[in-house]
Amino acid sequence: MMSKYEQLLATKLNNITNGNFTVDVFEIRTCFQNLLDHYILNSEFDKLFQLFDKIEFLIRKNPDLVEKISYDEISRIIGDFFYKINHNLKALEYYEKAIITSNENNLIAIESYENVLNENIERWHYRMLNDKVLIFLFITNLY
Repeated sequence: MMSKYEQLLATKLNNITNGNFTVDVFEIRTCFQNLLDHYILNSEFDKLFQLFDKIEFLIRKNPDLVEKISYDEISRIIGDFFYKINHNLKALEYYEKAIITSNENNLIAIESYENVLNENIERWHYRMLNDKVLIFLFITNLY
């Protein structure tokens, strides 16, 4: 039996794929977020990943749906999910999709992407890369 969130999202996605573009993007994003939360709370991770696959399949099948279902926001939400469970590479993948599909206008996705990168790179790397004297000495000793 489908939950109310599953029924609602399925109805909205079917309406869009059948040419009814009057569906509000905010409704789809909210419905997706509610369904994601529902699956997490009920530990229905198999359904959760099926939902991710279904969204990916719809986008590959109908590339014009990217804007109609706010795919950049959905990708960001999925990225947030992977970030919360410490799957940072997968989170980066979805944040990058969000950034690309929004033409770099999704500032939350950009910030999230940069935060994940910053968490995974040790701080001493930045100091080392910004040390002009050390870099100069290193380069001159190479030649």
